[in-house]
Amino acid sequence: MAHEPLYDKLKQILEFVDYEANKPLETYNSEARMWSKGYRKAMIRTRNFIWNILNKD
Repeated sequence: MAHEPLYDKLKQILEFVDYEANKPLETYNSEARMWSKGYRKAMIRTRNFIWNILNKD
């Protein structure tokens, strides 16, 4: 099937994004915590965006 390589690549991207979104927050200073929270939110939004594209009817 022609779409299989694309599906595999999107799956790898989603796995990476999901892994990054579930990392524990950095806590050694306030700047690191703020950056870590923002990074986590960005990963979650990216994951949701890709899922919405894939699950669109």
